[in-house]
Amino acid sequence: MCLDAIFLRTMDLNQHIPHYCGSCFLHGAISSISDRIKIARGGAWPDILVSRQEVINCAPNMAGNCETGGSPEGVYRYMHEYGVPDETCQPYQAENQHCSEMRKCMNCDVPDGNFSRECYPVAHYTKYFVDEYGAMEMKSPVHEMKAEIFKRGPITCSMDCVSLRTLPRGHISNKTQPDGAEWDLDHVVSLAGWGVDAETGMEFWIVRNSWGTYMGDGGWHRVGPIGKNPLGLEMDCSWATPRLDFAPKDYGPDDRNHDFPTYEQKADDRQLVI
Repeated sequence: MCLDAIFLRTMDLNQHIPHYCGSCFLHGAISSISDRIKIARGGAWPDILVSRQEVINCAPNMAGNCETGGSPEGVYRYMHEYGVPDETCQPYQAENQHCSEMRKCMNCDVPDGNFSRECYPVAHYTKYFVDEYGAMEMKSPVHEMKAEIFKRGPITCSMDCVSLRTLPRGHISNKTQPDGAEWDLDHVVSLAGWGVDAETGMEFWIVRNSWGTYMGDGGWHRVGPIGKNPLGLEMDCSWATPRLDFAPKDYGPDDRNHDFPTYEQKADDRQLVI
């Protein structure tokens, strides 16, 4: 079993609250890249969860949104070109919003304070970038998938998710034939590792879903047998590597005239309002 990707992981997510949002592509990608950041940092505290909502807000054409769906490769491309803040900048709202400085990273003034008493864009924060990204060539899918997971952490894969909705807890999904002529790859998940069932000897994939911890086995599923393309899981997978040279910069407008200023004061700037 691939252990690092299982135990060095970030929090489980739910794409469907506070509204239904078809953002599995985003959650699969964000879970994978956030886990890879944690693995690359050796599990160092604190965990970094890359913002999901900022991608929906500012990359609907490149990555996707709640209504149209999207692709994990588009999420990785956006992170490669523009970078994405963490979840404390822009919490998940499960809805399509407009892109603005405030919808990238925001804070809110004290309601009865001395400043705007409204929400405003934050100036100084960290963005997280992807160094490289790509899709599996799938000449030898199982070998490639395992090698990539073992070396660098979880990958994202498309799958036919229908049977997962009613899969009893504690069971392995072992569906290897589609209901129709081909698999309907309508869902994206993070593929975090693999294992072997002690009773049957079946080798299975360990899948992190984005439907909350009350679904499946604490939000996770076992899908097998490996090598038989269960639920179409071995057909369409992608990966990305995080850049680890992240540091906060002044990405937003000057926020000194607010209750919680973050603007990076320069040596010749002595007028910071606190």
